[in-house]
Amino acid sequence: MKWNLLLFLGVLVACNNAKDIEVISNDAETANKIVVTQYISEGYGEVERFIVNKVDTSSLSVVFAENTNKNIVANLYLDIYNKRYRDLYDSIAIEEYNMISTSSYYKMNSKEIMEELKLILEEFSNINKLKYINTELLYFGDFAIDITTLYTNKIGLIDYEIMEQILRESKIKTELDCILKSYSLEVKDIIVEKLFFVNKTNLYDLNKIDTDDSLVPDEILNCSIVFKIDSITSNIL
Repeated sequence: MKWNLLLFLGVLVACNNAKDIEVISNDAETANKIVVTQYISEGYGEVERFIVNKVDTSSLSVVFAENTNKNIVANLYLDIYNKRYRDLYDSIAIEEYNMISTSSYYKMNSKEIMEELKLILEEFSNINKLKYINTELLYFGDFAIDITTLYTNKIGLIDYEIMEQILRESKIKTELDCILKSYSLEVKDIIVEKLFFVNKTNLYDLNKIDTDDSLVPDEILNCSIVFKIDSITSNIL
């Protein structure tokens, strides 16, 4: 699929007053747009990026923040109900441009999520400073099902070390490494926090699932995941 991008910038200052949204570029044939909203509070800035397909807003949101070491942390969210910044942005965008719908954000399968993440990273100028990607397992739909099945077959109890090892060998890491390779980056390590099971209805609430429902476990693993990012290590001596 060919993706054409239109970039928007919305700036919000410390008191949360919204400035005008600036159209950075325009393409009459554009169907998909990357929307950027920037939030600055007491000297600390966060930039949220997400995709709008015509009038449909993606459920995937990537919020970039700079930590005290000047490294970039990317926080991935997938929430069609309680987006951190989306409702505020939508109210501004609809008033100014009448382009973004207030309807539910569209769901995606795991492959589509990776495709959108790739597009968002392509438009991020400070990708070389990216050191961490923070997210949750539940956001990866069918990948989360595969990992749950593998994990429960191996142990079934809460074990962080085993979970981290499974993630190091997972499709999620493989897909992330494929995306990051273009920037000479890779996932160096994975840290798991808050490992627990949730009802599979939570998975369906967030994702478009391709796996046959009869093969989806009633309880799905979820956890907070920290992907540590660094430059690709050369094997040349």
